Amino acid sequence: MLSAETGAAPMVLNVDDNDSARTSLSIILRHHGLNVIEAGTGRDALRLARDRPDLVVLDVILPDLDGYEVCRRLKADPATAHTPVVMISGKAVGPTDRAHALEDGAVVHLTKPVDPAVLVAQLNALLRLRRAERMHRRAAAVLEATTDGFVVLDRDWRYAYLNPRAEEAFGRRRDQLLGRNVWEVFPEGVGSAFEREYRRAMDDRVAVEVEDFCRPLGRWVEARAFPAEDGLAVLFRDVTARRRLEDQYRQAQKMEAVGVLAGGVAHDFNNLLTVISGYADLAAEVLPLKHPAREAVGEIRRAGDRAAGLTRQLLAFGRKAVVAPRVIDLNGLVLDVERMLRRLIGEDIDLAVRLQPAVGAVRADPGHLEQVILNLAVNARDAMPTGGKLTVETRDVTLDDEYARGKVGVTPGRYVLLSVSDTGAGIPPDVQPHIFEPFFTTKGPGKGTGLGLATVHGIVTQAGGHVAVYSEPGTGTAFKVYLPRAVDPAAPRPMSVLLDPARGTETVLLVEDDESVRRLAATVLGQAGFTVLEAGDGAEAVRVAEGHDGPVHLLVTDVVMPGMGGRELAGQLAGSRPGVKVLYLSGYTDDAVVRHGVLEDHVRFLQKPFTPATLTRAVREALDGGG
Repeated sequence: MLSAETGAAPMVLNVDDNDSARTSLSIILRHHGLNVIEAGTGRDALRLARDRPDLVVLDVILPDLDGYEVCRRLKADPATAHTPVVMISGKAVGPTDRAHALEDGAVVHLTKPVDPAVLVAQLNALLRLRRAERMHRRAAAVLEATTDGFVVLDRDWRYAYLNPRAEEAFGRRRDQLLGRNVWEVFPEGVGSAFEREYRRAMDDRVAVEVEDFCRPLGRWVEARAFPAEDGLAVLFRDVTARRRLEDQYRQAQKMEAVGVLAGGVAHDFNNLLTVISGYADLAAEVLPLKHPAREAVGEIRRAGDRAAGLTRQLLAFGRKAVVAPRVIDLNGLVLDVERMLRRLIGEDIDLAVRLQPAVGAVRADPGHLEQVILNLAVNARDAMPTGGKLTVETRDVTLDDEYARGKVGVTPGRYVLLSVSDTGAGIPPDVQPHIFEPFFTTKGPGKGTGLGLATVHGIVTQAGGHVAVYSEPGTGTAFKVYLPRAVDPAAPRPMSVLLDPARGTETVLLVEDDESVRRLAATVLGQAGFTVLEAGDGAEAVRVAEGHDGPVHLLVTDVVMPGMGGRELAGQLAGSRPGVKVLYLSGYTDDAVVRHGVLEDHVRFLQKPFTPATLTRAVREALDGGG
């Protein structure tokens, strides 16, 4: 037998003032595998008891303190209160002596001489009980301290035990639950997955696991039930936070997948829109003002503009849009947009702009952030059809580890908060998990594309931030956009300059794998006076450049092409024609292109779909300003 305290052989404290009797008993006990320490007086016994023996054999008659007093003191000490005490007396033991011994805490009271075999058997029995008791206390201490809830139910489904975590989860003290039937206390649980599985565990005597929404607790709960001798033991934990995090990961993966699809669709669609809108512009230039087809061409052009707006939102949502991020003053941007907001939301909505003075700068694309504010404002306006209040706020915030822990992709640190809140109808809880999904809308037919909030999510995520929404039906909604605070100071906003129609006589090498876009661009540039060399891909462009005797002033190339991409082509031509300037075209650019420098400050870029005027203007600027 091993000690429950140390794992070694059990330790017995043998107390007797008779040296011969004490030594004889110690020899017997050691022969049966027990460790023995000896004491000849009561005070020595109390001193040696500090070593926490597993059992004490105590003579009643001692020279200083009698055995009863020693026993009382042992039981009064928390360290030895549970240590079994066997008292041995040299005189006959009567009922009074036995009662006295039991009152003082002794377990057994024997009379000398004691049969060694009987004594050892009794000591081993007491040691086994002692070991079981210690293991039970330790298990109870673990159950009391565990962060999981633990309950024991008897066969009549009455609470037989609850630990503190279960009390906390149920919101009731254990004395309010012990002895009561679980299904009477929590009738909401009847018919649930928990009841079905618990009954199966009880009836079939099998262990079960169940995870479901627990209506009585209003939380997601993971529970394991084990059949016990007289009922059922249930260990459970709150997994609501884990479920929320898993949902966020699944949502992030879904958004990423749809974003990749959206980027690919928008890229191809932008090529088509470039051709449609471009030829509509060319046709409008040559048609007389009163020509019957002119109105139809105008409708084609306007439809192309609306479609281009949709693709811009798709690209922003999918984080495939080309961005020109710079350090900006968020307060200044909000003030610039404020006048537009007042026209947008109407007179029946009160607009309040509350800006923290000297709020931190952020690094983002100004045009994209304007789109974020406008999209959120439109959403707020639509949530207040009979009027209300729209509030736009900025302030510096710090997000700590606790805030970031439960949110996917959020890093603790210093942020600038842009808050757009309304006093509208609010968003129902079952709708909130879907609001950032593309094409999800609760508006009626023809009143929304379902891309507004998806676009906001994509833009903010691309800028390294995140969006949180807080809403209650009937109270209103607040969208909180957190953008990382920039270290560098904000640069002044550039002034827009209207340019005259651009023309030129330089030679342009045009490289575009979409034949329709290439033909349109060649036609536009040719009509503007430029000499145009055409190629359908990077390899052909190298051959065209090598076969051209004159200078090539500008390379106009698509970014993403099969085989050799635009960036690689520009690098290869720089070796043979070091003075050539570059203008990149694309419906989108992926992260790899951005990281490889296409969007460096000195690089020119034209986003598809483009118009004939924007193309010639971009070519002129690239030639005049460097490339």
